[in-house]
Amino acid sequence: MIEYVPNDEARDIAEQVIQDWHPHLEGVKIAYISKVKPPKKAKKGQPVKQPRQGKKIVMAKAAKVSPKMQALMADGYVFVIEFDDAIWQELAHEKRIALVDHELCHCGNDADGFYLKGHSVEEFREVIKRHGFWKDDVRQFAEQTELTYHEHKRGSVL
Repeated sequence: MIEYVPNDEARDIAEQVIQDWHPHLEGVKIAYISKVKPPKKAKKGQPVKQPRQGKKIVMAKAAKVSPKMQALMADGYVFVIEFDDAIWQELAHEKRIALVDHELCHCGNDADGFYLKGHSVEEFREVIKRHGFWKDDVRQFAEQTELTYHEHKRGSVL
């Protein structure tokens, strides 16, 4: 049976990440929970089935709390971020910070209110290999990645 538990470490990481990179989320109530799944069991006489190659793995997901759910909760949460506990436990601290930052990037807050933001870029490696940086978002991502890579090599990032 799946169990949901508070992820206090993610909450603590988020406090600093919000202060450093997400000031638009200062004071916004965000719940941080972990989804704990029972270990996969193999069918009798069979090995545990491995995930398909290329299958999307969901490390975490951010969601906006619906008005109906807000009415049921006394705490007034606007967003909830759910982490896969098995994946969370395997991540080094630096990668946990990156994952919390990633999920907070989905949490939008502007003059029109709260909303969920999509990823800046989404594309398959195979399409980029065949067609290059054919979309503006993919090209911009490649340019930023190139800059960040060189900054990282020089030691100015992280």
